[in-house]
Amino acid sequence: MGQPPAPLDHLQIFTELAETTWISPVADSFWVGAGVRGSAFNILDAKIAAVFKIQNGALSHIGVFADCKAQMPQSDATKLFASVELGITAVFDLVSGSMLVSGTLSPNSYVIDSSCHLTGGFATGTWFDPSPYAGDWVFALGGYHPKYTPPAYYPREIPQIGISWQVSDQIFGKAGAYFAITPKTCMGGASMIATCDACGLHASFSALIDQM
Repeated sequence: MGQPPAPLDHLQIFTELAETTWISPVADSFWVGAGVRGSAFNILDAKIAAVFKIQNGALSHIGVFADCKAQMPQSDATKLFASVELGITAVFDLVSGSMLVSGTLSPNSYVIDSSCHLTGGFATGTWFDPSPYAGDWVFALGGYHPKYTPPAYYPREIPQIGISWQVSDQIFGKAGAYFAITPKTCMGGASMIATCDACGLHASFSALIDQM
C-alpha cells in the first residue's frame, strides 16, 4: 500500500475525507485515530482514516472513512478509459447497536469519455442489541422503489446508479438502476432515455420498470 503517511498527515486525512463534524469534545470520552494512504497495481489510490471513540472506559464507536480513486490506464493520464472516485463511510455504534456503511461516486467519475458520467451510491445497515430494531437490516444499491417509504432509521438519500452521456450536440443518452433488499421486501428498477436531434428532426426513446 505504499509508504505510511507522516504523523501530521493523519490530521490532514481526517479533514479531507468529510465536511461533516464527526469528532467533538464530550466529557469522560476521548478518541484515537489513524490514517493511511496507499496505491495498488498503479490503478487504485486510497486514503483511509479510522477513528475509535472511548467513552467511560469502553469502546463506544468506530468510524472508518475512505476516499478511493481508480484510473485506467494509469500510464497515460491524457487518454483515460475510466476514472472512478468513490467516498466510503462506515460507522459502528456499539452503544445504540448499529452498523451503517455508505458510499457515493464523485461527480468526476466517468467511463469511455469524460462526457460519459457515472453516478450512484450504496448503503447498508444492520442493527443489533441493544437497539430496539435488533435483527433488522437493509442493503440498497442506487436507492429504493419510488413508492417505498423506508423506516426513519434506514439510510436515505442514496443516489441512483446511473450513466449519462452527451455523445454530441445532437445525441444524448441516460440510464439508471436501483436495487434494495430488506428482511420484508425486495425491489428493483431501471430506466433509460435516449434522444437525437439532427437535420431538424427529433427522435426519442424512453423505458421504465419498477418492481417491488
